[in-house]
Amino acid sequence: MRKSEFFVIKVGQCDTCKGAGVIQHPDWRDYWEKYRERFPHGPRQTATGLLAEQDFHDDFWRSRGYDYREPPEEIECPDCDGKGTLESKVPLAEALAALRELAEGVRECGYE
Repeated sequence: MRKSEFFVIKVGQCDTCKGAGVIQHPDWRDYWEKYRERFPHGPRQTATGLLAEQDFHDDFWRSRGYDYREPPEEIECPDCDGKGTLESKVPLAEALAALRELAEGVRECGYE
């Protein structure tokens, strides 16, 4: 007969979204990168400059297949499904060792 194993659920912050539950849409990240390349000092505040900015905007999104409306700038994090946290199964012995280490750190700081 196999020896029983015990586990606990560890809940930690999602590294991808840093706990926010959302990330910037990849197309928007590309948009802003190309925007800064095209307009390093921002568009000129003239009719020509503003039209150039609008043309850039429209051309970029059309090239990505968005004819009438660009996607939202933030989307649900695909790694945590928008929760901001991830759950993982941890062996009980590992969890207890982490708790002992945490308790020792607290005692060293003078909190008991």
